[in-house]
Amino acid sequence: GFARNDMLNRPLTDFLDDANEQIIRQSIRKCAAKKHRLPPREIAWTRQDGTNVPTITSPQPLFNQTGIYTGGVVVLTDITEFKRVNEELREAKAFTESIIVNVPEVIYSTNDAMQLTYISPKCEQLYGYTAREFFETPDLFVKMIHPDDMERLVTHLRNVLAGRMISEEYRIVRRDGRVTWVRETALPTLDAQGKLKRIDASVFDITALKEAETALKKSEERHRLLIETMNEGLIVVDEACII
Repeated sequence: GFARNDMLNRPLTDFLDDANEQIIRQSIRKCAAKKHRLPPREIAWTRQDGTNVPTITSPQPLFNQTGIYTGGVVVLTDITEFKRVNEELREAKAFTESIIVNVPEVIYSTNDAMQLTYISPKCEQLYGYTAREFFETPDLFVKMIHPDDMERLVTHLRNVLAGRMISEEYRIVRRDGRVTWVRETALPTLDAQGKLKRIDASVFDITALKEAETALKKSEERHRLLIETMNEGLIVVDEACII
């Protein structure tokens, strides 16, 4: 916000608040003592209107022939837009993580080599294992699949590798030994050459649904057997007395 002539012959401290002035002074002292260039660092400079502009400040000290510090050249890179975008990305990430934490499904992603790159914290609730344990044991997913469902899921894997989205129900054996029914939906992403790039998937506990389906089938079977073994005839009519 300053004109060039307004800045000439003025100390750097005129363009810094107290906190950033201390950072600059410390840098100058280190620079003078070690006689070498200091690494770039983030410094906020004060505009003419009193607001601060974040920058990457790259100092280059100058020394005379006897090694005495005589001044320096400082390159400033305005990172206002970078900071704005970075903050938006941080907020977007926090928003996404909040959604993932609160959905009932376990969300996970893998790379093209089927290596886990992300798994949501809900994994401990469903599987009994922490996210860290999944990363430390690459084949943990496979180890938990119920033996009777393993062969069927090989086809499921082939379809995913071929780029087809799948939704499959199968059983897992939790850490505590309990058998749990889950529904997994996996969406593969392929590159321009048609090769697997990544897989994003969700896994949902459907044990209660399966138990309800089983109970309903048993109830229907009992009613069927009861009707078939009755000696009397049975006629069912609707509210209009239509058979």
